[in-house]
Amino acid sequence: MEDRRFYRIQNVISLVIIAFLVGLAGYVIWFARDTRNVRLAYDYSESFNDFWYYIDDSGSRVDIETLPYEIPDSPEVQSIFHDIVIPLEQDLYLDFYSHHQDLEISVNDQLIYSYSSGPKPSWLASYRSIHHFVKIPKGMSGTIEYKVKSQISSHRGEFHAVVSGDRLSLSWMIIQERFGKLFLGFVLVLMSVVLVGMILSFTSREVVDKALLDLSLMCLVMGLWQIEESRITQLVIGNVAVHWVFEYLVQLSVLIAIYRFIRGITTEQYQLYTNVLFFLVMGSILIQLVLQVLGIVQISSSIVATHILFFVCIIYGAILVNHRIQFSSKRMRIIFNCSVSFSILVFLIVLVASNTPEFTDSVLNLGLVFMFVSLMFLIFQRTVERNESIKKTDLYQKLAFMDLSTGVGSHSAWYSFTEEFKDEGKGDSYCLVLFDMNNLKYMNDTFGHLQGDAMIKSLCGCLQKASKNKGSIYRIGGDEFIFICKNESEDWIKAMLHDFDELIEKQKETEISFSAAYGYSFFVPHDKNDFYEAQNKADSQMYRMKREMKIKKPFNGL
Repeated sequence: MEDRRFYRIQNVISLVIIAFLVGLAGYVIWFARDTRNVRLAYDYSESFNDFWYYIDDSGSRVDIETLPYEIPDSPEVQSIFHDIVIPLEQDLYLDFYSHHQDLEISVNDQLIYSYSSGPKPSWLASYRSIHHFVKIPKGMSGTIEYKVKSQISSHRGEFHAVVSGDRLSLSWMIIQERFGKLFLGFVLVLMSVVLVGMILSFTSREVVDKALLDLSLMCLVMGLWQIEESRITQLVIGNVAVHWVFEYLVQLSVLIAIYRFIRGITTEQYQLYTNVLFFLVMGSILIQLVLQVLGIVQISSSIVATHILFFVCIIYGAILVNHRIQFSSKRMRIIFNCSVSFSILVFLIVLVASNTPEFTDSVLNLGLVFMFVSLMFLIFQRTVERNESIKKTDLYQKLAFMDLSTGVGSHSAWYSFTEEFKDEGKGDSYCLVLFDMNNLKYMNDTFGHLQGDAMIKSLCGCLQKASKNKGSIYRIGGDEFIFICKNESEDWIKAMLHDFDELIEKQKETEISFSAAYGYSFFVPHDKNDFYEAQNKADSQMYRMKREMKIKKPFNGL
């Protein structure tokens, strides 16, 4: 009970934080609704990173070997320059990349392009990084000034690579540079779609497999984050506020999704550790959001806490998967654990080292792909086994609650119905009819039990036809049946019993004639005892009918 209460508290806290994230995203995007979209790049063919320079504090020219470059001890506003000696014979298209910076491009002090992060909440110092496309008209010559105003102190004097060419080439450049993230993003989104298909396939019992749902949600949000990280979306969306939301707020949502998946596979043995992880995850997210909204620390600076928790969750989740989920083979276990190990190792390298080789990102992404794919197969395997188990349970329950000879409810089903009855305050009127075949023992002794069973089946068939599929029928003894219905009039019951008598007389399922007595009782149940009391009243009426039938038509055998 306490665990369920704590789960409900966790769900409430999670929903509050998710609602806050959604509200914050909507607010930031709405606030930036009048912001001029960044002009997207259309051209790229070659680098434009050489022969740049800047002017130091003493007024001296300092040559930059190549871009990207970071000017040491730079002020908030900093410029670098590039000389165009010969007038341009054709338009020059350049792609500039800014990282939490406003941007201006001038030629001979003539402003060619400017970007300001524009309207944003006062507590949001900067949106995220983005590409800019700048056209320098043909015929121009002189000095290109590349000026940046850094919104965050950690990015002062930071100048990124500059390229020129066409849009298709630029797209290909971005894909090549961050292919690993783009590939991982699309794989995860595709996995999310596949998992949703699995969920739809396994909802025949109207119960959604929670592990599949949590895993699909985790794949979706992580996939969207990785696609944003690939920067390919910057060729389609020019609104920087949208990119800030996908870069940071979606990243925080990934952490929530990972925790939900972990909680879904937690065993009682690990419950305490999972609860501690909950407070770490939600506390970290809440603190980052509060610090951001108060303008104290930007999420871009505090996001390292989220990355560390990613690392913790991956390790803890891997431990739980190994203890909680049955692997289909030893090879599957090796693949999963190796992919997790690769991901953790490379993640640590990326986290600790500021400049890592490009191949480390590729290995990390490859490890994550293998980890998620193997995890998907594991969860799928577990879901299939669980579904088979549910089907078997359904079959056993159906067999237990069904009389195999007649196909109606068994005595156990009748007992279950009365024991689980709850008075919902509707005041429904019920009618219970008790049926009993006359002289069944003599029929069995004379004609055999096979003929006796045939007569019982025939009696049950007549009752099903007479009741016209209304109400429920239970076989509570060898030749005793209960029919129960609600909100039917006494006239309807009498008409149904009249039809039953006629069907019994005309039945041809067995050549041996038989008869049955019955009694009924109307009542408004409040608990199970009312059903048993009604059964006793119907039983008394039925035996009165039996006695009357013996007087009117004595049974002397056949």
